Amino acid sequence: MKRVPLLFGFLIGVWHCGALAQQLCRPDTILASTPVENFVVDKATVVDRTTGLMWTRCFAGVSGDSCDGGEATLMSWPAALQYAARMNRESFLGYTNWRVPNIKELNSIAETQCANPALNPALFPAAPPLKVWSSSPYSLYPHYSWFFDFKDNTTSNLERFKTFAVLLARDIE
Repeated sequence: MKRVPLLFGFLIGVWHCGALAQQLCRPDTILASTPVENFVVDKATVVDRTTGLMWTRCFAGVSGDSCDGGEATLMSWPAALQYAARMNRESFLGYTNWRVPNIKELNSIAETQCANPALNPALFPAAPPLKVWSSSPYSLYPHYSWFFDFKDNTTSNLERFKTFAVLLARDIE
């Protein structure tokens, strides 16, 4: 009888620990919120035909066609904005209008049929289940900003000195 709570606690720990848990998608029971046919996928970018946004397929610090090289760089909110500015100075992937997306834009790429991370693996391969900064400030506290948690498909806000991952976006027009 005492083993059941211990096993249940272990399973909950596995679900909440990104290192042990793997992505879980339920395409048989939940309709896709980011179906592949709505996107144009390239090696380094993905274009959302619905929103007109181009996204980097890999988090900042990660590289490779399958986003399996390196490790996501966690940075503060001001550092995330500076990172986007630096990528523009360097004409990252041939473009100079990259930016940190707002919270609604981040929400638009969340895949509701998946968790850990809540991203379509065909669009964002090998994506880690991380919190990602948005450019959206939090109106009640001027030193807070919104972030999207791709581990469990939620939004929240925290102080800007906290370190989270970064995905860049740009308008294609």
